[in-house]
Amino acid sequence: MVMKMPELIDGRLTVLRTSDDCILSKGFGLEDLKSSDENRVIEISPCASERGKVMGEIDLSGENRPFLDMETLCLLLSSYKGHFANLKCSTDLGVALFMWKARRIYIYEKGKFKIRFAHSREDAERVLDSLGRLILGSVLCEKCNQPSWECVLGECGICLPEKPEVVDLKSGFNAQLLSSGIKSFSGALEKLQELKARSLSEKWPVRLDRSLKRKLEEAVESGMNFALEARSFEDLKSGVTLIGVARENLLMLDFERKLVKHKKSEIPERLEGLLDKFHRAVWGVEESVVGRLFGIGRTSSEEGDAENSAPMDILSEIMSFKDQFFEEMDNDMLKSFERRVRKVSRCNRLLKNTGGLES
Repeated sequence: MVMKMPELIDGRLTVLRTSDDCILSKGFGLEDLKSSDENRVIEISPCASERGKVMGEIDLSGENRPFLDMETLCLLLSSYKGHFANLKCSTDLGVALFMWKARRIYIYEKGKFKIRFAHSREDAERVLDSLGRLILGSVLCEKCNQPSWECVLGECGICLPEKPEVVDLKSGFNAQLLSSGIKSFSGALEKLQELKARSLSEKWPVRLDRSLKRKLEEAVESGMNFALEARSFEDLKSGVTLIGVARENLLMLDFERKLVKHKKSEIPERLEGLLDKFHRAVWGVEESVVGRLFGIGRTSSEEGDAENSAPMDILSEIMSFKDQFFEEMDNDMLKSFERRVRKVSRCNRLLKNTGGLES
C-alpha cells in the first residue's frame, strides 16, 4: 500500500514554555557560573602532549548526584556522531569522549567537562558553550530531577505555566534548521503509519524499523544543529522540543521491538487482537502529539481521539495476561514501558487541553 507523505502545514511549532528557574530557561552558561561560584570557573592548564595548546576543565557537579542523564546524553551524541570522531559513550561508566573540531572532549555524568587541544581560554570557553547547547536535553532539572527534554514535553509539571507558545518558524532565526527537522518528522510519520497498520503477530519489520529510526535521528540532528545557532534559551527550547519528541518515538520503537522479540510464538487469537489494539493506540497517541506540536499528519477528530485515549487501559489488561504473552519478560522493562506510555498520553492530553497545533 502506497501512503501519502504528510505535508508541513503552516511553518509553526508549539513549544511548552518553562518557568524562569527551570534549567531550560536559565541554562548553565559560563557567565552565570563566574558570577555565582568561583570554584566552578573554568581552569586552564598547558596541554602536556601538544605544545602551544591548552586543556580547559570545568566541574558543575554538586551534592554528589548526577548532573546528566547518561542514556539521553549517549543518544544525543550518537545521533550527532557524523560530526564527531572516535565517539565512545558508556552509561555504565558515566562518561563520553570524542574528537570534535580537533579538540578532544570528555563529558562525565557528575558534571565535569574537559576540553583538550584548545587554542586558548577563549577557545575552550566557546567549545564549552557549544557543548552546553548540544547536550542541554540531557541535563537533569533541579526541580524534578528529570532530563530537561522531559520538562519541555510536560512531564515536569512544576516547570510549566498554563499555556504553550506557538512559534512562527518563518520569522525565526535559522528557522530552516527547525523546518528541516520537522520535514524529517513528516517522513517519519509516513513510516510510522505503515508500522501502525501492521500486526504484531507478523515478523518485526526490520527494514521499516531502520528507516523510521533514521528519520527520527535526522530530526534529533536538526534540533542539535539549531541549538548550536540559537540566540537565546527561549529559542533553544524549540530545538529541545524537536529532540525530545524524536527521542520519545525512538524509545517507544525500542520498547515495542522488545515486546515482539519476547512474545510467544503462539498465543490465543483474542490476545493477539488485544496486542494489536494496544500497538495502534500507542502509535496513534504518538501521531497525535507530533501533529499538535508540529502541525503535520492526519487531521485530529473526536473519533480518533477516542480511539487513542486508552492505551494505558489496554496495557493494564495485557499485563494481567503477561505470562500468556511473553517468554521471560523482564518486569523492570515492562514497568519502564508503562511509564513511557503514561508520559506520552499525558503530553497528548496537555497539548489537547492547552491548544496545541492541529493539522
